[in-house]
Amino acid sequence: MEIQGRIGGSSVGYDIQATYTPPLVRGRIGGAQIGKNILLNIENQTVRGRIGGSSDGFDVNVQLGRHSEGRLGGNFIGQDILFDIEGQHITGRFGGPSLGYDLNFRAEGNQLAGRIGGQVEGKDLEIQGNVPAELLALLGTVAFKVLQDDQQNYSSSSASYTS
Repeated sequence: MEIQGRIGGSSVGYDIQATYTPPLVRGRIGGAQIGKNILLNIENQTVRGRIGGSSDGFDVNVQLGRHSEGRLGGNFIGQDILFDIEGQHITGRFGGPSLGYDLNFRAEGNQLAGRIGGQVEGKDLEIQGNVPAELLALLGTVAFKVLQDDQQNYSSSSASYTS
């Protein structure tokens, strides 16, 4: 089953391209040069896997359902993810209570749209695929993390060249 979408706008954003062939989700967030590969395994609604490579990626360990929760990254350097499905609405949080982002999505049919974060630090998400809405929400949040991480790495590396 094909999954495709976009996090962020047309100029500062990443494409999401994946295929779900149970139990695996494989694909890419970003483009050919910049971004990260997706390799996730889903068994009994537990998602485990890796985004990116061994040195520049992060682990995914999330339990999906009407109440989904888990972690992106490791125990020390990582972020919590938590969201609930109520009707067509999916709301929750990525990161901690003070250094985190609100999740606010609406699911209609095979499509999920909404926003991660606020007006300044947030990004719009549009993603579609013939998969459960909670998987679309997870992949959108993973894409947000990849985009945020890459933007921070780019700003810190460009800042080091200017001094």
